[in-house]
Formats: sequence, structure tokens, C-alpha cells
Amino acid sequence: MSISTVLNLFFCGIFRDEELLGVYEDICERLVLHSEVISKEDKEVFERFIEKVCKIMNSKSLANAMPSFNSLTDPQPSTSQMLHSDTPVGRGLKPGKRFRHLDVTSEGVLRISYNKNLTMEKPELYMKNSVLAQNDADYVLNKYLSVFQTNNNNIVLDVGCGPGNVTYEKLLPLLPTSTKQIIGVDISNNNIEYARQHYQMDPKVSYEKLDIRTDTIPNKYVEAFDLIVSLYCFHLVGDHKKAFNNIYKMLKPGGKVLISFISKSLIPDMYQYVYDNPKWTKYMSNFKDVVFKPQTDEFTKKLFDEIGFVQVRSEERENTYTYNEEYAYGIIKSLNFFDVPKDLEKEFIENQFEYCENSGYVDVDDNGKKQYHFSHTLFVITAGKS
Repeated sequence: MSISTVLNLFFCGIFRDEELLGVYEDICERLVLHSEVISKEDKEVFERFIEKVCKIMNSKSLANAMPSFNSLTDPQPSTSQMLHSDTPVGRGLKPGKRFRHLDVTSEGVLRISYNKNLTMEKPELYMKNSVLAQNDADYVLNKYLSVFQTNNNNIVLDVGCGPGNVTYEKLLPLLPTSTKQIIGVDISNNNIEYARQHYQMDPKVSYEKLDIRTDTIPNKYVEAFDLIVSLYCFHLVGDHKKAFNNIYKMLKPGGKVLISFISKSLIPDMYQYVYDNPKWTKYMSNFKDVVFKPQTDEFTKKLFDEIGFVQVRSEERENTYTYNEEYAYGIIKSLNFFDVPKDLEKEFIENQFEYCENSGYVDVDDNGKKQYHFSHTLFVITAGKS
């Protein structure tokens, strides 16, 4: 259903007030993530829609975030003012680090283009397509975290926290009540900003930017943590030795680590396939930094032993998930860490799909629909520091 159709349904009074905030979020996602536009023909209805959303937010006691407007005494703000303001409406669409443009054009009233950097800069898109990561996080945390349920787990670090949803919704509820502080760190500015806005409602939880491969660990992190957790991060870290060394240095004596990542999957070979195409090589300068070659259980355990970890234990878990073409496209798009121009992104993803089809990861169901079978090995390792 197009944005124009949605706005027409709004104009006809089809939506209840309690549904409109969800409709607003859907329109924002289309504008932000899919570069759709509001047509000139829909400008007036869109302005009424934004005005209605503002009134609903005011009625929900969000006055501190959304200024209230008295239609009789106060000048009604324009749609542009609302969208650029620091409000629930404007905050999601404010240009700057997240967006290159938010402007009126000859083709459409509102057009937004994304400002993509070389790290995962699409928190909303990643969350939408991260069912696999969340399922594996549930498995790891529920199976292993109970091992660390002691009164000493006062300060916890989550390495590669992404947009913060797993830190807040899955890790926090399973930690002992004695936990005093949980810090989520990530290399992406946008992920940290998003996590602070959406998943920092508990005073115990905070988020900070940190590259786990850093040459210089901040002094405040050295031997600071009783428990260090990392879920679904290290298959995107090229230098495991440096990263694991840094984790060891940040762990208190007697502290524990719980780390899980994808040790084997189609992704490294898929990216290698497109990287070998001269058309894409120039856009993948960070290829070796974000694509970690598959390693064996023995390699990682030996690395942990060399660094100085004790009580090293590990598990490998084989998983296969089947997706339809639309969802598979969303997954691959959300995992695009490369600076491919927007107008070439579709072709770039299609080349990755080409690899999947050529490598036997695709078949056709009874209805003639393509099914994508993504297999991976989840590697889990636990250890301590004496």
C-alpha cells in the first residue's frame, strides 16, 4: 500500500487515533529507509496528518517532548517546522549525521536521503531484519548467563551492542539484581545515538562509542568489568587477536566473559564474490576489517589460552533458516557495511543474490516462490580471568 493510499485512508477517517502513531512510524520508515516521497498532490493531507499526530502525542502527556499548540492563540507550526523540530515527530527525521537531505523538491513535497557510513548505520532496518540474531541471543543468554549469577557481577559490558535492543530487552532482565551498571559499546555513532534514545530508560544502562580493536583502551575501562558479554559482533571484527586481548585487559581479575558469534556462514564467501568484481572493489575498502574468515573451534580456544584466559569452554551450534525473497533481501540490505552509492545499492544486493543462487542456497517452493536457505554455525565461548 503506497503512502498516498495510506494518507487517503487517513483523510477518509479510516484510522482510529490509537492506530495513527503506528501509521506515522510506518510512513517514517518508508521515507527514511526506502527513499519514498510525499507527492505534491498529497501535501495538504500530509500536513493534516502531521498536525493530528502532534495532537495525539500532546494528549498522551508528552508535553515535555512535544510542544502543545493552542489553535486559537498560538501560530500553528508548519509541517517543515514540525519535521525539523526536536520532537517525537521531528527527532526521527532530523537531518544531520543520519540524513543527508530533508527538503522540498519539484518531484515531491518531502524527500529524504540516507547518509550511510562504513559501519552499520541503519539501526531500524537492522532491528527489523534481525530475528536470527535475536533468536540466537535468547539461546545463548538463557543457557549460559545463569553460570554467572553471582553477587559479584556488579559492572557489565556489552561489546557490539548495536541499536541497544538486545542489551536492554534481553540481557538486562536476566542479570542479577546486584548488577550496578551495564555499558553497551559499539563502533557506530548512529547505533549509540539510537540506543540512547530508545533503550536507556533504566538508570543502570548507558551506551558509549568504542572500537573493540582500539590500540588504546580508555583508562576507565581497564580491569573495570565483572562480566563482558558480546553477542553477534565478532564475525564482523577482522582482528580477533587484538579484540580478545582488549576484552582480557578490560576484565577484572575473577571476571567472566560470554561471547557468541557466527563462526561459519555464507556471508564471507558472498562478500568475497562481489569484492572480486572490479565494479564493487573500490566501494569495499573496509572489506578485510568487517569480514572475518571462518575459524575453527580449536583456533579460537587456542587464542584464548595464549592471551591468558582460564576455564575456557566452547560450543558450536548448527542452524539453518529459510526465508522468502523479500525477507532475504531485507537481511542482506541491513548487513551492507560498504559505501556503495545509493543508485547502485540494488545492483550490489542483486549480485549477492546471484552468489546465493549460483551456490545452491536457493530453491523454489510449490507455489513458484524462491526460498533462501541461510545456514550458519553459532560459536559460543565462555572463559574467566584469574
